[in-house]
Amino acid sequence: MTNRDWAYISNDLIYVALFAYAIAFLLYAFETAFSVKESKGLDRTRTIRSNRVGTAFFILGTSAISLGVIARGVSAGRVPWGNMYEFSISGAMFFALAYLIIGRKYDLRWLGLPISILLLLIIGTAITLLYRPSAPLVPALQSTWLVVHVAAAIISGGMFLLSNTVARRAAAFRYENLVTTPLLLR
Repeated sequence: MTNRDWAYISNDLIYVALFAYAIAFLLYAFETAFSVKESKGLDRTRTIRSNRVGTAFFILGTSAISLGVIARGVSAGRVPWGNMYEFSISGAMFFALAYLIIGRKYDLRWLGLPISILLLLIIGTAITLLYRPSAPLVPALQSTWLVVHVAAAIISGGMFLLSNTVARRAAAFRYENLVTTPLLLR
């Protein structure tokens, strides 16, 4: 296969990931909208099936974006971090991987909706505004330090975005409980 073929495969896989994340978003939105409100938050037992199907589409999207990033690297003949498009799709991949890995240890089902929204925004922006054709690096960027520096930035950016999302949702839950709890019971 030629480099051009790998570039087309990469682009197609990124679009598959965007589509899979959009379906996961709709399923997570359905799950959140039709959960039963309890005194301690939302009871998601009635909508567990939509969450599982949404997670399956989320895993499909993460697999597609991971393969798309790898195909982009093969098409360029280097690590796929030479421009903002590649940086964005790599960051989205690590963000999604961090959510799936940490979600295996902790129950983070309630984060599916905001995570999928953020991934749709990142990938959509990368596709529409930041896209550049696959090309070799300019001589100024041909350094081994590019790999070390940008890899650290992408991984830490994905983890930071996940922790920021968790903190934001936790603050929203706390505010919701403060507003609905009578003043004498606080």
